[in-house]
Amino acid sequence: MKLTQSLILAGVGQAVAAGVLMASSPASAAQLYNFSYSGTGINATGTLTLGDPGTEPGSFLITGITGERNGVAISSLLDPGTFPVGTNPRTGNPLTPNDNLFFPEQDIKLTFAGFSFQTVDGNNYNAYYSSTASSYKECNTPTCAAEDPQVTFTSTAVPEPASVLGLLAFGALGATVTRKKKLAAQKAEV
Repeated sequence: MKLTQSLILAGVGQAVAAGVLMASSPASAAQLYNFSYSGTGINATGTLTLGDPGTEPGSFLITGITGERNGVAISSLLDPGTFPVGTNPRTGNPLTPNDNLFFPEQDIKLTFAGFSFQTVDGNNYNAYYSSTASSYKECNTPTCAAEDPQVTFTSTAVPEPASVLGLLAFGALGATVTRKKKLAAQKAEV
C-alpha cells in the first residue's frame, strides 16, 4: 500500500515538474523590475513592466508601472513621446520627449529621455539620466532643466513565478525520489 502511494506521489511530482517547465516561457514573458529613486523631498518606489526590445541596443520598452511617489499612488505610465524632457527656449518645441526605455544589463538604466508617469493626483513626473550631471534626475514640469533634483536610482529584477514554481517542483520531485528509494530499501530488508 505504501509503495503504491509513493509511486502515485512520484508520478504527481513528475507531472507538476513537467507542467511547470513547459508552462514557463521566458522569451515571451514580460520582465518585471522593482525600482526606487530618492532625493531631497522625493521618494518613488514601484515595479516596471518591460515589454519588447526597445529602439536602442540592450533596451526594453517599459510598458507598465505600479507604485507610488511620496505616498501618492502612480496611476499610469505616460506614452513615449508625450512628456518633453527639456524644451527649446526659442520655439517651445520639445528637445527630447520621454522614450520609456530601460537597460536591464547596463550600469546606467535610463536614457536622457527617461520614463514618465502620472500619479492619482494628476501630476506628471519623469525619471531620467543626465550625462552632463552624471546622475539620475527627476523632472515634474515640461521644461526639465539642469536644476532638476538629483536622485539615486536603483532597480532589481523580480524573479519569474514560473522559475520559483519550477524550483519547488524539482524539490518535490527530489523528495519523492528520495522517499521512493527509502521505501524500496525498507521493502528489501523485509
